[in-house]
Amino acid sequence: MITAGLLAWQPQAWTTAARAESDQAEPADEATEFIRFVEREDGSGALQTANARLVREEDGVTVDLLSVVHIADADYYQQFNEVFPDYDSVLFELVGDPEALLRASARARAGEAEPREEPEGGRRAAGSMLGNLQASAGRALELVFQLEAVDYSGDNLVHADMDGGQFRQRQRDRNEGFLQLYLRAVRISMANPQAATTSFGLLDLAEAFVAQDRANRLKWLMAAEFRGADGFMQALEADGGTVIIGERNQVAMEVLAERIEEGDRKIAIFYGAGHMGDFEQRLHAIGFETEAFEWWTAWELVARAEIDPAASPPAGTDEAPAAGAAEDAEAGSEG
Repeated sequence: MITAGLLAWQPQAWTTAARAESDQAEPADEATEFIRFVEREDGSGALQTANARLVREEDGVTVDLLSVVHIADADYYQQFNEVFPDYDSVLFELVGDPEALLRASARARAGEAEPREEPEGGRRAAGSMLGNLQASAGRALELVFQLEAVDYSGDNLVHADMDGGQFRQRQRDRNEGFLQLYLRAVRISMANPQAATTSFGLLDLAEAFVAQDRANRLKWLMAAEFRGADGFMQALEADGGTVIIGERNQVAMEVLAERIEEGDRKIAIFYGAGHMGDFEQRLHAIGFETEAFEWWTAWELVARAEIDPAASPPAGTDEAPAAGAAEDAEAGSEG
């Protein structure tokens, strides 16, 4: 019997004020997405990700899909930190070196900014640049970068992803570069207009940047772009699959099998929300059934105020990202 939410499984861990949106839970058999944008009657809004519990009766194994976005409110990440210790193992994503992630995460959470050593050959890893971009975007939106808030130090956290070399080799093997993925995305969008989620133009963006409540207005523009994101990722996977989602998920499933073989019975998969539809299908294929489903709020959006756009903050006042935190690990979290 599918429950209406996760309150049934972790009552001691689901009671903090940060989880006020838990009353928005939906029955799992009705849910087809793992990320959504909600507009409320009072004019406020929320970007939310879903957690799903799947159970296999034959051996009593429970797998919780803990969906995440890579920039969010600090309280959102604290929820994950609080539930991680309850699992035998937490499988996490990272295209790169997990030891580097652990060092970078510890420094970021301590508020430290250590000098970075220039990579050999003078080139920075693509994942490092992505991490730096995500950290910068988080500051523009007054959000926190995942690396700065998630505690990866627990003994039960298990790396369940490709390393950088594997990822790049598989992309070369499949000729799956940025251009190829972009062209596939364009083709899917043309064939399925409902899958195209872009809804704002340069003028909207410009107005948001000069508004006094810039961060909030940018959040409204960006959060709305997540409408239909799950359907688009499913279409992309159906169109021949990808290394970014499908092949990395297969690596995680292999690690999951190993953990079950070693005796773990309560396992979490902590991955980007874009990965979760594929994970759910893979788990159903090996005997798991979805039993619970609940939404957590990643971004809280206050009602859009009618503020004079001319009353904007001085240009160039944003703080730069903390040096070393994002680039010390190849945070290849595309999903």
